[in-house]
Amino acid sequence: MLTLAHYFLAAVAISLALWVPHAAPRPTTLKPVLFAESARVPFELEIPVAREKPFQALLSCQQPLIDLLGEFTIVQRKKDLLVQNDSMLRPLKARGNGRPTVLELPVGERTVAVLFYTKQGEWFAAPAAMVSASTPLGVLEILDADLDGAFDGKLDFLAWRQGRLHLQGAVPLVFSETGLHSFALAQVGKKLQVELSAAQYPPGVAPAATAAWLVANQLRNGIGLEPVQMDVKRAAAAVAHCHYLQSNGEGGAGSLNVHEELSHLPGFTEEGKNAASGNVSWSSGGHDLGNQPAHEFATLFHRSEFLYPSLTMGAGAEGEYGVVWLEDAQFDTARWLQETGMESSWVMTPGPGQTGVPQRALRDSPVPASVPNFYSRDRGYPVSVACSYSYRQLNQVSLRLFDSDGVEIEGFAITMSDAGFTSQGFSADYLFAAKSALASNSIYRAEFRAFLESEERQLSFSWTFSTGK
Repeated sequence: MLTLAHYFLAAVAISLALWVPHAAPRPTTLKPVLFAESARVPFELEIPVAREKPFQALLSCQQPLIDLLGEFTIVQRKKDLLVQNDSMLRPLKARGNGRPTVLELPVGERTVAVLFYTKQGEWFAAPAAMVSASTPLGVLEILDADLDGAFDGKLDFLAWRQGRLHLQGAVPLVFSETGLHSFALAQVGKKLQVELSAAQYPPGVAPAATAAWLVANQLRNGIGLEPVQMDVKRAAAAVAHCHYLQSNGEGGAGSLNVHEELSHLPGFTEEGKNAASGNVSWSSGGHDLGNQPAHEFATLFHRSEFLYPSLTMGAGAEGEYGVVWLEDAQFDTARWLQETGMESSWVMTPGPGQTGVPQRALRDSPVPASVPNFYSRDRGYPVSVACSYSYRQLNQVSLRLFDSDGVEIEGFAITMSDAGFTSQGFSADYLFAAKSALASNSIYRAEFRAFLESEERQLSFSWTFSTGK
């Protein structure tokens, strides 16, 4: 599996050439497969089963599976799960041996593949019918989340380059080193094919900004967010703000506020003033813009800007300063969530099933008020949950981390308000950082719990990820 480093090196190499239009890749046949990777199941799709109380839909994309399972009797017998309806002579069995089981459930004249699996002793179900294609630009997977037997629905989920499965939406996009690509599905005889559009990357963007763009998209892909396009005007504004800082800052900007521009100082521009709201970084040895997104992603607070459902970004550097600036999605977020039926959206970092996760948190500013000595030693790579609810709507919130043996990891619970501000896109962010660096090549389980006041319901999400070397 390619790592983030591979993508970064590719970005640097490709960005040294002029960006020109690229021909569309040839259509690729999608092959049917059964999705049986319980660690990669999106929380938006999984349904708890075998409970005394009926399960309820938290998100609209869960409803098709709930409707289907409502036609079956589901009984837990010892460790196994038995699934049956009136048309079946005997129940189908999902064995409780710790391995996921795909069952073909009869629905009218067809069967629907459903994945059954356990987490912490409780049974869950998720869609299992998937198609996959190795396109010239990367592996594309599409999960039939709405259970209609097709893979082009707005509620179906996709994964690109083995990233997190996420909502496909009306105009699905994937990224490559040459730009963004939309794709279309077509039935050619008995074969289902995918055709990726040609892509053109905007000219006039510096190689370092190109590298930052690719790394940002790879990071977002790992947590299930759509890719962003590089905006030439936003990139120019980022460079303008770096010029302002370079003209006025001393020793990491000294007393200068890097998130503003003062009109009476040299280098002031309205564009640069707008870009100042982005992620600003300083390095005495000269700025490495291509590495900035990965660095910010490993921090407590500046990660938040990358979690918006944004459409564009800008990036630029000059001298010792760099700016990575995603669009302000505060107002667009509400529209996007409503249109996709994801008003209760959550973004987990690291993503469900993500591999190669770093072990350590990187230095950030400000220092969390509740842990003033946070940077006195190595801490664990931050685990975070960002949601579209507000802090006022959730209480009894907990975010915990466990090792592969189920032993709870000691650490710090931190919120964005602990830094004196809140993220702009999602209205509540919760973080957990282990007291010590995470172990290498290890599997961890994160668990988020909260009580939703408006619906008087307990929310509980659990997912696993693994660290790299």
